[in-house]
Amino acid sequence: MNTLVDLTHIMEDKMPVFPGTRAPEFIDNCTIEKNGFNEKLLSLQSHTGTHIDAPFHIFSDGKSLSDFALNAFCGKAICLEHTIENPLTTRHVNSIHNSLKKVDFVLIYTGWSQYWRTIRYFDAFPVPDTEVLNMLVSYQLKGLGIDTISVDQVKSEDLLNHRLLLGNDLIIIENLTNLRPLLNVVFDFFCFPLHINKGDGSPVRAVART
Repeated sequence: MNTLVDLTHIMEDKMPVFPGTRAPEFIDNCTIEKNGFNEKLLSLQSHTGTHIDAPFHIFSDGKSLSDFALNAFCGKAICLEHTIENPLTTRHVNSIHNSLKKVDFVLIYTGWSQYWRTIRYFDAFPVPDTEVLNMLVSYQLKGLGIDTISVDQVKSEDLLNHRLLLGNDLIIIENLTNLRPLLNVVFDFFCFPLHINKGDGSPVRAVART
């Protein structure tokens, strides 16, 4: 029997956002008492919560969300561990060569989602090094996801990991959660964005099907 696993943080007032980014607002613009129906007014930036980065996020001539076919946002995935205690290495990537040939997405479990809604979430989280990412890019993936605020450190100015992944037309999915149960297994992955013309990014409802 198939099981669906929600990999998405809930969107709500006072949710964490990248430092310096405008916080989202969820306003009860219409209510049953006043208008006969409930309707919220949403104000948020395109990289709020669990979201996708498209190449256009970094490159002015990069592909936007509307340039991708719908199947770019779903496929087979594998979840790999990259924690401070157990970092992902090129040796590990080599050891799962056959599995990587069969998937479209690699999701990175760091365990950092446990710090969601705390100040620690933004500081010193583990990200894969460039050598590991170069190896993963060579597998012709559709995308890479991670359970941190970014694939680069918050204070990074060169954004090397973003440039490497997006420069190869991969999408990046950030702020994932609930990845631990998926470690080292292959599963179906879905991360459909809003259908935004020339979108540089979008919140998604990321889901695994095991």
